[in-house]
Amino acid sequence: MTQQDIQHPKEYNDTIVGVGYYTLDVHQVERVVIDDRIFDEGLVHVPNPGPFRMPYGSIVPRKQDAVNFLNPVTVSATHIALSAIRMEPMYMILGQSAGTAAVLAIEDNVNVQELDHKKLKKRLEGDTQVVKSFAATLRTGYVHGVISIAIVLWLQLA
Repeated sequence: MTQQDIQHPKEYNDTIVGVGYYTLDVHQVERVVIDDRIFDEGLVHVPNPGPFRMPYGSIVPRKQDAVNFLNPVTVSATHIALSAIRMEPMYMILGQSAGTAAVLAIEDNVNVQELDHKKLKKRLEGDTQVVKSFAATLRTGYVHGVISIAIVLWLQLA
Protein backbone atom coordinates (compact mmCIF):
# COMPACT_ATOMS: atom_id res chain seq x y z
CA MET A 1 0.00 0.00 0.00
CA THR A 2 1.17 3.51 -0.73
CA GLN A 3 0.30 7.06 0.28
CA GLN A 4 -1.89 7.22 -2.85
CA ASP A 5 -3.86 4.17 -1.67
CA ILE A 6 -4.54 5.89 1.65
CA GLN A 7 -5.40 9.37 0.35
CA HIS A 8 -7.08 8.37 -2.91
CA PRO A 9 -8.58 4.88 -2.47
CA LYS A 10 -8.74 2.74 -5.56
CA GLU A 11 -10.45 -0.46 -6.53
CA TYR A 12 -8.22 -3.49 -5.98
CA ASN A 13 -8.34 -6.74 -7.93
CA ASP A 14 -7.66 -8.27 -4.53
CA THR A 15 -10.10 -9.07 -1.74
CA ILE A 16 -10.54 -6.22 0.72
CA VAL A 17 -9.99 -7.55 4.25
CA GLY A 18 -10.70 -4.34 6.10
CA VAL A 19 -11.39 -0.64 5.99
CA GLY A 20 -9.16 1.73 7.93
CA TYR A 21 -9.11 5.38 8.79
CA TYR A 22 -6.31 7.45 10.30
CA THR A 23 -4.27 10.45 9.31
CA LEU A 24 -0.82 10.15 7.73
CA ASP A 25 1.26 10.65 10.85
CA VAL A 26 5.04 10.19 10.66
CA HIS A 27 6.91 11.31 13.76
CA GLN A 28 10.03 13.39 13.43
CA VAL A 29 13.34 11.65 12.94
CA GLU A 30 15.37 14.32 14.70
CA ARG A 31 15.28 17.94 15.77
CA VAL A 32 17.77 20.29 14.19
CA VAL A 33 18.73 23.89 14.92
CA ILE A 34 19.31 26.21 11.98
CA ASP A 35 19.88 29.92 12.55
CA ASP A 36 18.70 29.62 16.17
CA ARG A 37 15.41 28.05 15.07
CA ILE A 38 14.31 24.51 15.88
CA PHE A 39 12.98 22.30 13.09
CA ASP A 40 11.49 18.82 13.22
CA GLU A 41 13.10 16.83 10.44
CA GLY A 42 11.01 14.04 8.95
CA LEU A 43 7.71 15.12 10.51
CA VAL A 44 4.72 14.41 8.26
CA HIS A 45 1.17 15.06 9.41
CA VAL A 46 -1.39 15.09 6.62
CA PRO A 47 -5.08 14.82 7.48
CA ASN A 48 -6.67 11.90 5.70
CA PRO A 49 -9.85 12.76 3.80
CA GLY A 50 -11.65 9.53 4.71
CA PRO A 51 -11.57 5.74 5.00
CA PHE A 52 -9.26 3.55 2.93
CA ARG A 53 -9.35 -0.09 1.86
CA MET A 54 -6.82 -2.67 3.04
CA PRO A 55 -6.30 -5.53 0.54
CA TYR A 56 -5.50 -9.16 1.40
CA GLY A 57 -2.28 -8.83 -0.61
CA SER A 58 -0.93 -6.38 1.96
CA ILE A 59 -0.81 -9.11 4.65
CA VAL A 60 0.30 -12.04 2.46
CA PRO A 61 3.73 -12.17 0.80
CA ARG A 62 4.18 -13.36 -2.76
CA LYS A 63 4.35 -17.15 -2.96
CA GLN A 64 7.96 -17.04 -4.23
CA ASP A 65 8.97 -15.08 -1.10
CA ALA A 66 7.22 -17.10 1.62
CA VAL A 67 4.51 -19.76 1.64
CA ASN A 68 1.80 -19.95 4.30
CA PHE A 69 2.81 -16.74 6.02
CA LEU A 70 0.37 -14.06 7.18
CA ASN A 71 1.63 -10.77 8.57
CA PRO A 72 -1.01 -8.32 9.79
CA VAL A 73 1.49 -6.01 11.53
CA THR A 74 4.38 -5.18 9.23
CA VAL A 75 2.19 -5.10 6.16
CA SER A 76 3.36 -4.48 2.63
CA ALA A 77 3.31 -0.68 2.69
CA THR A 78 5.47 2.35 2.14
CA HIS A 79 6.78 4.29 5.13
CA ILE A 80 4.14 6.99 4.66
CA ALA A 81 1.24 4.55 4.18
CA LEU A 82 2.31 2.57 7.24
CA SER A 83 1.93 5.71 9.35
CA ALA A 84 -1.85 5.50 8.80
CA ILE A 85 -2.05 1.70 9.07
CA ARG A 86 0.07 1.31 12.23
CA MET A 87 -2.70 2.15 14.69
CA GLU A 88 -4.26 -0.49 16.95
CA PRO A 89 -7.72 -0.48 15.32
CA MET A 90 -6.17 -1.32 11.93
CA TYR A 91 -3.99 -4.00 13.57
CA MET A 92 -7.12 -5.55 15.11
CA ILE A 93 -8.88 -5.50 11.74
CA LEU A 94 -5.91 -7.02 9.91
CA GLY A 95 -5.33 -9.51 12.75
CA GLN A 96 -8.91 -10.76 12.51
CA SER A 97 -8.52 -11.05 8.74
CA ALA A 98 -5.24 -12.97 9.07
CA GLY A 99 -6.71 -15.31 11.68
CA THR A 100 -9.76 -15.97 9.54
CA ALA A 101 -7.57 -16.61 6.49
CA ALA A 102 -5.45 -19.07 8.50
CA VAL A 103 -8.52 -21.00 9.66
CA LEU A 104 -9.94 -21.19 6.13
CA ALA A 105 -6.59 -22.31 4.71
CA ILE A 106 -6.43 -25.12 7.28
CA GLU A 107 -10.06 -26.12 6.68
CA ASP A 108 -9.54 -26.20 2.89
CA ASN A 109 -6.03 -27.72 3.11
CA VAL A 110 -4.48 -24.96 0.96
CA ASN A 111 -1.75 -22.42 1.59
CA VAL A 112 -2.78 -18.84 2.28
CA GLN A 113 -1.78 -17.68 -1.20
CA GLU A 114 -4.26 -20.15 -2.74
CA LEU A 115 -7.15 -19.24 -0.46
CA ASP A 116 -10.58 -18.72 -2.03
CA HIS A 117 -10.97 -14.95 -1.71
CA LYS A 118 -14.76 -15.03 -2.07
CA LYS A 119 -14.95 -17.49 0.81
CA LEU A 120 -12.69 -15.26 2.93
CA LYS A 121 -14.80 -12.19 2.20
CA LYS A 122 -18.02 -14.05 3.00
CA ARG A 123 -16.62 -15.35 6.32
CA LEU A 124 -15.31 -11.91 7.31
CA GLU A 125 -18.67 -10.31 6.54
CA GLY A 126 -20.38 -13.08 8.53
CA ASP A 127 -18.14 -12.17 11.46
CA THR A 128 -19.21 -8.51 11.03
CA GLN A 129 -15.84 -7.41 9.67
CA VAL A 130 -16.29 -4.25 7.56
CA VAL A 131 -14.87 -5.01 4.12
CA LYS A 132 -16.77 -2.36 2.14
CA SER A 133 -16.88 1.37 2.64
CA PHE A 134 -19.44 3.60 1.02
CA ALA A 135 -17.28 6.60 1.94
CA ALA A 136 -14.14 5.08 0.39
CA THR A 137 -16.11 4.43 -2.79
CA LEU A 138 -17.44 8.00 -2.96
CA ARG A 139 -14.22 9.80 -2.12
CA THR A 140 -14.08 12.14 -5.04
CA GLY A 141 -13.56 15.76 -4.03
CA TYR A 142 -17.02 17.30 -4.33
CA VAL A 143 -19.08 14.40 -3.03
CA HIS A 144 -16.73 13.84 -0.09
CA GLY A 145 -16.78 17.55 0.74
CA VAL A 146 -20.57 17.65 0.77
CA ILE A 147 -20.76 14.55 2.97
CA SER A 148 -18.13 15.96 5.36
CA ILE A 149 -19.97 19.27 5.69
CA ALA A 150 -23.27 17.45 6.28
CA ILE A 151 -21.72 15.32 9.03
CA VAL A 152 -20.15 18.34 10.75
CA LEU A 153 -23.46 20.23 10.65
CA TRP A 154 -25.36 17.22 11.95
CA LEU A 155 -22.90 16.82 14.85
CA GLN A 156 -23.20 20.49 15.74
CA LEU A 157 -27.00 20.29 15.80
CA ALA A 158 -27.11 17.05 17.80
